[in-house]
Amino acid sequence: MKVRKSVAFFATLIAGLIVLAGCAGMEPAYSTELQFVTHQTAGMVEQDVFVTHEDLPGDQVMRATLEDLEDPAILDQMVLKSGAPTEHDPFAVGEAPLGPFSRGDELGVTMAEWLAASGTGRYSTQGDDATIEASFENLIPGGTYTIWCTRIKTPPEPVIFDIACGQWDGADNTMIAADDGTASFSIAMQPMMDTADDHISMVAIAYHSDGKTWGPLPGEFGTLSHVQAFAILPPPGAETWSTTVEPVASAK
Repeated sequence: MKVRKSVAFFATLIAGLIVLAGCAGMEPAYSTELQFVTHQTAGMVEQDVFVTHEDLPGDQVMRATLEDLEDPAILDQMVLKSGAPTEHDPFAVGEAPLGPFSRGDELGVTMAEWLAASGTGRYSTQGDDATIEASFENLIPGGTYTIWCTRIKTPPEPVIFDIACGQWDGADNTMIAADDGTASFSIAMQPMMDTADDHISMVAIAYHSDGKTWGPLPGEFGTLSHVQAFAILPPPGAETWSTTVEPVASAK
């Protein structure tokens, strides 16, 4: 199993940056559309759901690579939790970015169903106030989700900060998907920091497989909390934003 020689992502994640120039107090000082995508769409390996392979021991799972996700057999697999919390490694810079990890329970959806999630929204600011609103399709029916305003320091020494969008204690960052997999939210908050060369700001939604939320914390990734989709905030004045990470060796 190989990881693509380079993982180019975020090149087309943001559609239609719009800057509204108007009278103060009448129109947003800054507004941008948000396009929520999965890790696959972003050119990354999946982070919080896992798959098996014929040559893996039965008690182990791996993160799915882009090559895996071209395999119909992988897409038809029921995705799995990990048996223990797994740290995010979106830039694949850790010692074992793919795993293997200990195996947990099935999530009840196939990889194809997991990857079908999509959403659109808008982020706007006016002075010290900001709003994020978005709507989604193909989420897990009846699923409990939380919304996170995430800040990522890019390689060579990446660091991830997950903060509940809205109130810091997570009092207003929860949404429940309807039986048809649709959901929406609207949150008032302080403005997020701008995306820059060395930091990325994004809005992410996490599915909670235990049906619980964890206040100011997203919960244990891989076992209880599973980021399904996210949207990058482009730098002000930019229509798109992209980055490339170096190749990583197979973890197997």
